[in-house]
Amino acid sequence: MNRKSFVVFALLAASLASCVVIYHMLSIEWERCSLSGPRTYMQGVTVPFSAPHQPLGLYRFSCKLNSKMAQTVRLGIVFDDGVEDISINGEVVDLRSQLAPYLKPIFTDWRDGLFVELPVRRGENQLMVQGVNLKGALVFKVHQSMTWPQYLAAFVFGVFPLILGIMKPMQAVLRACLSFPWKRRTQIAKFCSLRFEAMPLYIVFVGVALRLALFWGVPSSMYQHDFDSHVENIKFYAAHPWSLPFPHVGFESPQQPLYYVVSAAVYRLAQCLSAPPTVALDVVRAMSLLYSMVWLVLGLRLARLWLSTPLGISFCMVFLSCTPSFVFLGARINNDALNATLGMWALYEVSLFLLPQRSSSFLRAMLAITLAIGTKTSSVLLPLFLFAALARDYCERPEGRERTRHMLRALCVITSFVAGAVVLRAYLPFSSELRFMNGGIFPNQAIPRIDVGYFFSFNLTDLVRAGEARPFSNDAVRFSFPTTMFGTMLIGEYEYSRFFKAGNTFYLVTQLSILLALLYPIAIVHFFWSWRELTAAARLIVIPVAVNFGLQLYMICRYPSVCNSDFRYFTPSFGCVAIMIGFGLECLCRRNSRVRSVVVIGTTLLAICQGVWMLMLIQRT
Repeated sequence: MNRKSFVVFALLAASLASCVVIYHMLSIEWERCSLSGPRTYMQGVTVPFSAPHQPLGLYRFSCKLNSKMAQTVRLGIVFDDGVEDISINGEVVDLRSQLAPYLKPIFTDWRDGLFVELPVRRGENQLMVQGVNLKGALVFKVHQSMTWPQYLAAFVFGVFPLILGIMKPMQAVLRACLSFPWKRRTQIAKFCSLRFEAMPLYIVFVGVALRLALFWGVPSSMYQHDFDSHVENIKFYAAHPWSLPFPHVGFESPQQPLYYVVSAAVYRLAQCLSAPPTVALDVVRAMSLLYSMVWLVLGLRLARLWLSTPLGISFCMVFLSCTPSFVFLGARINNDALNATLGMWALYEVSLFLLPQRSSSFLRAMLAITLAIGTKTSSVLLPLFLFAALARDYCERPEGRERTRHMLRALCVITSFVAGAVVLRAYLPFSSELRFMNGGIFPNQAIPRIDVGYFFSFNLTDLVRAGEARPFSNDAVRFSFPTTMFGTMLIGEYEYSRFFKAGNTFYLVTQLSILLALLYPIAIVHFFWSWRELTAAARLIVIPVAVNFGLQLYMICRYPSVCNSDFRYFTPSFGCVAIMIGFGLECLCRRNSRVRSVVVIGTTLLAICQGVWMLMLIQRT
């Protein structure tokens, strides 16, 4: 890294650090929450609160808010089945009279709730919310949303420096778009011929900024179906640090324990520092944000190992940094972010064995693989990748065969021990059957027919029309394995239809992103089409993806539920998929200048659309 790149990197890091400090000053803390109602009084209530059976009637939620400064906070409040009134420091808020600019009500739908702006003073404040329960199940959620000072800070210290960093290619894009028609081809050619040396680093910072924005702007329980199960498992480990969860503890109890042990330690530490439960869970969620950032850095290092041009590395990093389903990993409480990070580390260490000019370490590779397997069972594919790398090294380097033979023996012994522990851990919760990955047949997710049509159909028009790939949808997306994989790879398995309207900009951006993302399957097909151009080492990249794919096919055939066709099952091998895409697009760009122009402009538009899509989703949430 030269001096100029280092200065840019330092300025961007300082800007993002300033953004974090400003957000910390504007954020509020919750403590001493209680809920009272008919024959009900609960202290120490954690938010979000959910109870399946509660007496009908009027309920009151009370909580202390600590603010580091006097400010106006924006809260999203859900009280199932309706909010009656809200008061802050004894003053009742008139929801009907509060209007935003342009005569728009300040509160809008927020998962059947309200947005409201409340003035708080520095120090302790008293919030009271009254709501009515009409159906028996009681749900209360409250979350601080971003206000204009926070949006301004995010732009000044986050977005604006990134725009300055990529000013050169942005200027080339503007010149290409705004130039006279007879000059446009020349300007586009200049943009497509840029060498993109520093572009991968800027793309990583865009990915970091998107993850920070999602972490700040979206509640922890949103866009995560299994939030309660993971939190339940973490709290069990925190309460029983020296014992494994029993089968009846929760749905996530069959999972490998490393993520929950680490998260429970962080949760206990936050509680020892007098943090309320909601803040402690936010600290655990911040660990996922940290894992996701480390994953991006490791992905950049892996791409630089395998791809020969900055343009190919940029393609790879656009996939890892801007794809919304990967951005979601940094804002959720589950073991996917840690497993993806450890899997990326293991892939990087194993790749060093395939590139003889690099110094490799067997101990580091085995440590990464062991930790990844201890996080999620699907990581059992990683030892096979290391075995293939060592076997190739054994065949091609006769002078080092004795050392390689010792490493192969150690790999077999360690893998047998670790895999044996995994098998025992996966078998015990069920006592009757072995599940290499936690799965089952879930309500409203059953796949009626597992046949050739399911595995080889690609319902692109249905996916574009739906704009989502939910496991509970009734469209043709869920009944096609490639379509569900492609949809969940791009935008996850969540519901966005409540934000869609006829001609809605968010809907159009969603559809455009899906269409532009067809570059990814095209790149993977071209990777295999260019098989003869690849080195023997590069061909071994397919091994983790193939084994991961085989495990997922086993799960679908054994437990035919839509959620088992989710792309998140590929968390240990995300890096290999990214390298295949980078290789495929890099080979396409070598065909001729026109193909290169189409690929570069298409990937640029895709990255812009995905970034705008994430910001629009955060704003609507």
